[in-house]
Amino acid sequence: MWSLGCILAEMLLGQPLFPGTSTINQVERIISAIDPPSASDLESIDAAYGSSLLSRPPTRPRKPLAEILRGAPADAVDLVTRLLVLNPHKRLTAGEALAHPYVAKYWRNSREPVFGGTVVPILCDHVQLTAAEYRDKLYQIIRDEGRSASLTNTSHRHQRPR
Repeated sequence: MWSLGCILAEMLLGQPLFPGTSTINQVERIISAIDPPSASDLESIDAAYGSSLLSRPPTRPRKPLAEILRGAPADAVDLVTRLLVLNPHKRLTAGEALAHPYVAKYWRNSREPVFGGTVVPILCDHVQLTAAEYRDKLYQIIRDEGRSASLTNTSHRHQRPR
């Protein structure tokens, strides 16, 4: 949902939202634009190094999203602001985002069901991997899921209705 907020903001701006010159610089830009995180927000990130970065006072002047997105429709700014919330438990869900006034007119609730569960990433954010290790893990996950689906489909195929 965070990525969706960034993409929407970049579409509205016509340029990158947080163009950092380094990881630290990008985090500083983010922190200066969103509401300051609370202690529980920092705990929700589940990454000690990331939390220490985010708990520092901003080194750059505060420039809220509404100011960055000046000129964009007010409901679009509201949607971006509700998506770019540090604590993932406080961000809009996909269903809530689809029901937001900025996009609700395009959504056909009866034809586009919302996934009713929680998506839990298999790879933890606090584990640092090389690009090759990350790629290999993702391919392994895809292969494992493909095997599971194949086994499920095969077992259903061999069962005959009575």
